[in-house]
Amino acid sequence: MFRREQYLIRKRNFRPLRIESLEDRVVPAYDLLISGLDATLNMGKQTVSGVTTFSPSASSAVLQVSDIYAELAAGNDVVINTGSSGTEAGDITWGTGPLDFNGIVGTRVLRLVAKNTMTLGVPLGDSDLNSRDHLDLILSASSGLTIDGTLRDLDDVVAETTAKGAAISLHDVSGITGNFTMTSTNLSLLGNVNLLGGTLTLNGATSLDAGSMNVSINTRRSDTFLGAVTFNGTINSSTELGTAGLNLVSGIARFEGAIGFSQPIRFLDVTGSIAILFNVPSITTETYVSFDGNVTTNSDLSISIDVVNYQITFKGGTADFGARNVDAGQAKVLVQGGASNATLAMSGTLTVGELILQSGADLSPGGSSGSFSTFNIVGTSEPLDSGKITFMPGSRLLLDAGSAGTDRVIASGAVEISENTVFLEIKGTPPGPVSQTLLQGSVLSGQFQNYFNGGQFVVGNDAFRFNYGENNLQITQIEAGASTVVGALSNGSVYTVKLTGPTTGKLVVLNQGDGIDVVVRNSTLSHALSITVNPNGGSERLIVGQLRVNGAIGAITAPTIDLIGSANITGVLKSLTIGTTSYAGLTAAGTASDLTTLVKGESLYNISLGSRITTLDVSGNLGGVVGASSITTLKVGGNLSGTLILTPTSDSATALSTATIGSMSGSIWDIRGKIGTVSVAGGLYNATIGTSDSVAINTNKLGDISSFKVSGVANSLIINSVGRITTLTAGGFTSSLDLPTTVKAKTIGTLSTVANPANGSTGAVDNGFSLTLDAGSRTNLALSTASFAGTFNGNFYLYDPITGGGTSTPTTWDIRGKIGSFTVKGNWSNFTLGNTATAGQFPNQLGDITTVSTTGTLYAVNLNSVGRITTLNIGGVGDGNGYSDSATVVRAGSIGTFSSVANTTTAATGAVVGLRLILDAGSSSALALGSATIAGVVVGNYTSPTEFSIISTPWDIRGKIGNLTAQMGLFSQQIGTTTGSGEYPNQLGDIAGLTVAGGISQLSINSAGRITALTADRVDSLNLRAVSLGTMTVGTAAKPGWFRNSSVILTGSFGTSQTGLGTVTIAGTVDASTFNVQAGNVTSFTVGRFQGSRLYVGYTPTSNFTVAGTFNGAYTLSSFKTTQVYTGGLAQTLAYRGSEVVANKFGTVLLTGVQTDNNGTAFGLRVNGAGNRGSVRVNAPTPTFSSSIDLLTGFTAGDFRFIG
Repeated sequence: MFRREQYLIRKRNFRPLRIESLEDRVVPAYDLLISGLDATLNMGKQTVSGVTTFSPSASSAVLQVSDIYAELAAGNDVVINTGSSGTEAGDITWGTGPLDFNGIVGTRVLRLVAKNTMTLGVPLGDSDLNSRDHLDLILSASSGLTIDGTLRDLDDVVAETTAKGAAISLHDVSGITGNFTMTSTNLSLLGNVNLLGGTLTLNGATSLDAGSMNVSINTRRSDTFLGAVTFNGTINSSTELGTAGLNLVSGIARFEGAIGFSQPIRFLDVTGSIAILFNVPSITTETYVSFDGNVTTNSDLSISIDVVNYQITFKGGTADFGARNVDAGQAKVLVQGGASNATLAMSGTLTVGELILQSGADLSPGGSSGSFSTFNIVGTSEPLDSGKITFMPGSRLLLDAGSAGTDRVIASGAVEISENTVFLEIKGTPPGPVSQTLLQGSVLSGQFQNYFNGGQFVVGNDAFRFNYGENNLQITQIEAGASTVVGALSNGSVYTVKLTGPTTGKLVVLNQGDGIDVVVRNSTLSHALSITVNPNGGSERLIVGQLRVNGAIGAITAPTIDLIGSANITGVLKSLTIGTTSYAGLTAAGTASDLTTLVKGESLYNISLGSRITTLDVSGNLGGVVGASSITTLKVGGNLSGTLILTPTSDSATALSTATIGSMSGSIWDIRGKIGTVSVAGGLYNATIGTSDSVAINTNKLGDISSFKVSGVANSLIINSVGRITTLTAGGFTSSLDLPTTVKAKTIGTLSTVANPANGSTGAVDNGFSLTLDAGSRTNLALSTASFAGTFNGNFYLYDPITGGGTSTPTTWDIRGKIGSFTVKGNWSNFTLGNTATAGQFPNQLGDITTVSTTGTLYAVNLNSVGRITTLNIGGVGDGNGYSDSATVVRAGSIGTFSSVANTTTAATGAVVGLRLILDAGSSSALALGSATIAGVVVGNYTSPTEFSIISTPWDIRGKIGNLTAQMGLFSQQIGTTTGSGEYPNQLGDIAGLTVAGGISQLSINSAGRITALTADRVDSLNLRAVSLGTMTVGTAAKPGWFRNSSVILTGSFGTSQTGLGTVTIAGTVDASTFNVQAGNVTSFTVGRFQGSRLYVGYTPTSNFTVAGTFNGAYTLSSFKTTQVYTGGLAQTLAYRGSEVVANKFGTVLLTGVQTDNNGTAFGLRVNGAGNRGSVRVNAPTPTFSSSIDLLTGFTAGDFRFIG
């Protein structure tokens, strides 16, 4: 019967089967054939609460596979049950028709229950892995279960037999995403098992048999999804032919019983996960056992190999047996390094023929226990040389040592150390003065390369002599000598080492020929150590290999020594003067309450003190890891390349008061607390000030920075502060690594670059600059001043070494708060100032900006402020032209003054090309743009060089505009958006004035308010829509200009005079244009020539001029006149041609000439009734017209009409 508690391990969408009584009900037992060929026969079916149960109702029962799928696809779980009593055995045979469960609904359960045996001979799987469906499979048979078909892409799988002696036989399983549990007295795996990160549990004795094939079990989905294998019973292999065995490719394997095989066992885990041997009494095989991953055990272990001279291999992982005993009989145990070193770690007893440590192998008594242990290796009675250890070249012996003793290895057989590249590593300091045995065997041959016989060495924090005997290796502490030691090196140099202070302090000096080692014991702050050298024809420098001080010390004075090894002071170091240190470095104990007044050297590397340092003074370079509680004054004459770790007692404390540095490269400052003043005289490359990664000590703990100045270029600088940076200045900012220069802080006072010809810095920002500031709210000041002495290119180029190309990405300043001034002396490009709603940490949080000023041109700049920009002063906005695929966008609540000024130094023309201006003053009546003065042309279309397309860049504005002046023309521009074309359609309010010194071409203006004045030299393709227009002036008498192909629609009026259109003066020709004043009067309309055009005042026309349209109100055209003078006989000088002027009422209309021939199409003048005709005259002497007589309505001349 299915064990419900096992099924509860399902990890996804667990639902209890809802009708237990139906599923397990007692019905007559019949044999059942599940077929993909035969139709369903003699089967009962019942569906209750989402569970469909199929049961045979008579002999020769058949269930069609399609019926199973149909229920699963309908969203039902399926149970197939032969019952528990009846006339037949109750076998289930699924012989034909694989089940493809692609397309079923939700996570379904398929459960088969057989009274006797079950044979599953067809594949079960999902054919479409791109839209994976979910099916749990439960197989329960009393007397035996055989799975010959492949189980593929299922979720959880449970298989069990219930009768004593029953067995489960399983072939290939692959792609199981959940857990796979098998429970039976006997389990037989005949093929491979591949799980995608779930757990394989085998409950019962397991037999692995694949003929001449290996059996592989894999529960690894990836390094992130590591499944497990649990064997709850004895494992045996029945294979007798070929090389079949077990390949366990697993995340974690757990064994609860004995393992027996006739063929090899391989625990394969090349990425180093763990094979756990848990309560396994024995592993038996006729060939060999190979562990390629990590191994631990919870009990003593016996590994039995029937063939003499076969081996057990540990490769590339850690075999950590702790205090457990391992009996390998006469086998050879090989430890082999793989991608990483292999380690055999144990403090129990290993019974073995021979332990061989090959290249990359480590032997570690005690392992990770941390206690001092003895690792015993013993042999068997035969052969006589068993229990042997062989250290091959490239292997290591790793020992721990301390006051309580040392690790050691004791072998009953011989110990052989190859003569080259075998190393002994001792962690800690062995006790003294009693001798310690480290390694012992029946015979000891060879020596460790780093410790020779009779040698005197510093081990841990003390000095010892190494002695290799016939059967062991021992070390003995060296006795101290006089407090002053004078000696000579092999080059003749004479050294003097002197320890002053109380006699309790002891000095040991080891002369190594070309240098010395120094050990001080029992010292205090009352002691001082000095080391000097007399060249004496040799060298003026003294090499010190190791320096150890056991206790605190008042001073170490050794200005001419080169420390090529390490130095360790176990107490507080009060003062240090030294020549140089090496990679091994110098460490001293202490706390933040202790003070080190001076650390001085020529070139220092890896200096770590627990105390505070008053002055750290290095005339040359400072590198490695430099640590202290805090530093008051840091002086580095050369290059600072090290990691600076400062950890004062609180986040608000000052970690570094003053730093004067020659140059910086590859330096990381992992600092808690504040920084005062930092000055870098040269350049900076790849430096991180304040850490943010999880592996750092002081992650996100850097506070305020008073001043950080770099005279040269800051290349790949990262600053991560949770406080305020008062001043950040450099000769320029750039990046050549995989990240742009990045600065994070709460606020910044002054951010600037300063050109410095002396070191070649131009003050430019190049290859990206990312800035994140959080002032707490957008109303607080985040950045007071940003001033850049050169160009600013925010594009960050990331090189791809595979393709040889790369990608360019504009960088962003993500700011919550206000900006005072932002100034660039040069071009400004490929950059975002303030994030939008869809990007960054602080979207739409950039507040007011007092001043934005550039002397150069903007290319692909996005300025996104939700506040007011008081002054926007630029050298222009550039088109694509091969430069960028993105237009420049300026978004703000409002702008006070916008100006674009030409600059000869930066070659800026003052032109504004492709600027998208988005302003939201809150309402149409609020001032959005105070004034705009543009020295160059204004072009509203942006040309994308990659897409070869023209992109419209409208000015999308909610609010009013003051005076807009374009000094060289305005082209292809849209001011104010319409419905469907912007964020603020039809919300542009009044425009105080639009003055264009050059021409207007393809300009659209959509205002929901009044335009006070429009002035231009010439107009072509103007589409203007507003409530009213005060004055329009186009051209002058000297330069008449023109007004053509344009439309002016005025929807209302202004003032008590109800003026829709005020005074219009167009010195040249109005051609193919329409003025539609829908609900207001026209004060004056003066034009040089009016041809093919329309002026409607409160009038909606029909398609034929002679057919009356609709007058929308009693609106008056007070004055209309043409000024072009007619020249007799020259019809070309007739000013009024093919046009229509219509108003409810005319005041004065004066036409200087009329071309009456319009190719048969009527045109002319119209009023609403004869009483509204006013004074209409044609000021040209022709047979038809009289300059001194008013025309009456009904007048006709050629195609000309005056209708009223």
